[in-house]
Amino acid sequence: MTHSAFGFSNSKTSFRFVKTKGKGWKLIPLCFLGLVLAAGLAAAKESKNPKGKAKTTHRIAWRSPAEGLKESLQTKKPILYDITAEWCGPCHRLTSTVFENPACAKRINQLFIPVRVLDRQREEGKNPPDIGAIEEKYELQGFPTLVVQFPGRTDSQKLVGYYGREGTMDFLNKAVK
Repeated sequence: MTHSAFGFSNSKTSFRFVKTKGKGWKLIPLCFLGLVLAAGLAAAKESKNPKGKAKTTHRIAWRSPAEGLKESLQTKKPILYDITAEWCGPCHRLTSTVFENPACAKRINQLFIPVRVLDRQREEGKNPPDIGAIEEKYELQGFPTLVVQFPGRTDSQKLVGYYGREGTMDFLNKAVK
């Protein structure tokens, strides 16, 4: 067992009170835990709007598959399907570098009806029927996958993988030309 000022007892445990040689109980882990909890509460309070509802961190106006299809048929704008998964690192990178970038988000919202398709296969063992149907229709090969689908057309354009901000925006701009 290792004695330290932080109270770690070994590599398998953390933040335990450990009696150190003749110095009594160390409170540093408790103070650290208190600071972490306080920061978390402050962040949670900050992420609420004045009415207490959680606000989105994304700048894209995402729709469900059903909402997106309906709106696309009405407006004749193409759907941008973002087929993603919570566990996917490149998907998170796409979100942070493209979808949360103000200029990119503005362009995407202008050109497309954005639809987020969240794969739940790994977490729940299966996907909801609408998600599975989209993944099958567009022959999902990996994450992230972006699909541009114009209403009333059978052809689509697909980008599999993360190609950075420039590569992604280049694909999206070419897809609507």
